[in-house]
Amino acid sequence: MAKIDKNITFSELMKEHPEAVEVLMEAGMHCIGCPASMFETLEQGAIAHGTNPDELVKKINNNIKGKKDVKKKETKKSTSNSKTKGRELSKTSENKSSLKDTKKKKLSEEEIEKKWKERMKNGCK
Repeated sequence: MAKIDKNITFSELMKEHPEAVEVLMEAGMHCIGCPASMFETLEQGAIAHGTNPDELVKKINNNIKGKKDVKKKETKKSTSNSKTKGRELSKTSENKSSLKDTKKKKLSEEEIEKKWKERMKNGCK
């Protein structure tokens, strides 16, 4: 992971790490929409807002690292979940096919009545 430093401009930071917005907003730096964000560095913005630039960079880097770790875990979970879902789907389709077989074996009320009448007519053989 490439760590950001205090010399990155706000516009570069937003393009490369949009998740950093969360940290900037918490620090009271609403620089995202400011025209100066196109050329102002993180250090310059932090100083203008009375924030320690080094602490801000540290928080942003921790936030970026944390978001990437969460994404990795989610990817691993979704991969294992898709395998489990695949197994569940095959079980479900097996159950459905056995239900279809059962339905085929069951006769409707009309068919039962028809067969009963035929048997009664032929002497219940």
